[in-house]
Amino acid sequence: MTGYQSFDTLLPKSRYRNIVAYRAVIRQGREALPEPAHEGENYVFVLSGRLGLRLGRTSYAARKGESLYFRAEHEYTFSNQGKTPLDFLWVKTSGR
Repeated sequence: MTGYQSFDTLLPKSRYRNIVAYRAVIRQGREALPEPAHEGENYVFVLSGRLGLRLGRTSYAARKGESLYFRAEHEYTFSNQGKTPLDFLWVKTSGR
């Protein structure tokens, strides 16, 4: 996963569930590779730093203690919009 300083799986994929969870860190001024559109939902919670989310043509931001929820109907990209490392939790589901 290029663009991430670290990327840890908290809840791995399984054939018995349609949810996965990660903890990720992105360095200052960096951006992760775009994630392809998919059926399902995403939730991110910022542990520290300032997260940028580009969802299709729309941009959003969240800082420490804030969260974002979105459907992944469009390609999306996470980025670090702050001056310190961005540390966040990311939970995503696949389509039913």
